Amino acid sequence: MYNIAANHLPDRILPPPDILVIKYNINLWVPQWNLENRLSKFFLIYWNNTPGAFLHFTDHQVEMTPDKLVLIPPFTLISAETRKPFTHNFIEFSAGSPFDNVKRSELIYPAVIAEDVLRHHGKDRQKFTLSMYSFIYQLLLKIPPEHLLPSPHQAIDPRIDKALKLIDSASPGEYTSGKLAKILNISESRFIHLFKEQTSVSPTHYMLLRRLDVAQHLLQDPERSIAQIAEETGFVDRSHFERVFTKKFNITPAGMRKLFKQTTPEK
Repeated sequence: MYNIAANHLPDRILPPPDILVIKYNINLWVPQWNLENRLSKFFLIYWNNTPGAFLHFTDHQVEMTPDKLVLIPPFTLISAETRKPFTHNFIEFSAGSPFDNVKRSELIYPAVIAEDVLRHHGKDRQKFTLSMYSFIYQLLLKIPPEHLLPSPHQAIDPRIDKALKLIDSASPGEYTSGKLAKILNISESRFIHLFKEQTSVSPTHYMLLRRLDVAQHLLQDPERSIAQIAEETGFVDRSHFERVFTKKFNITPAGMRKLFKQTTPEK
């Protein structure tokens, strides 16, 4: 009997692409969306079913209309604002070579290409997973060749990449600029300059923004008090946390918590 497995041709083997969905949310009711200088080491896909949101990039903005889907490569600096509540979809995923080295500039596609993801959401889990990955593969195939940076060019300095990974996986207050610089074996002043050059924000500001993002997420948990959240995210006390949070989001933590309780839009 002919053994296909024993007589395969090596060049006929197709290993799966190095793609992993990190997190996602579909049909999420968003009463208020505030991002300030978000810098992710993963790809981000944003598209909204209803209008009301704007994405801000370094020198321009994109209105998130329902016909528009935005693919944001890793290390692209973004901010966002809400003009009115909206229904939001997002996917965060990692991608291996050659998509680990993409120009830091958003790509806009028609939102209709995500219709399979929306159709299968909440139904058969396996079909939903297949539709999700099929959708991501389609987007990656649509990336223009000029956006794929040639080696040895890198989308971000590997030292700053390492610093970002350390910050994102650390407990609040675990790192300072000095400690990170020591780990990277460069001077603190050089590290601060390089970090700001690569990300457009200082390491101190970036670490504060990450803490506030975590705090905003924790406010969705009714079991956690605001004082507990302040402690968990490394603030001196509730008063300090409320002051910094309100300055960034233009709303108090208690006010933000009330907004999160609005799980469905008004009819």
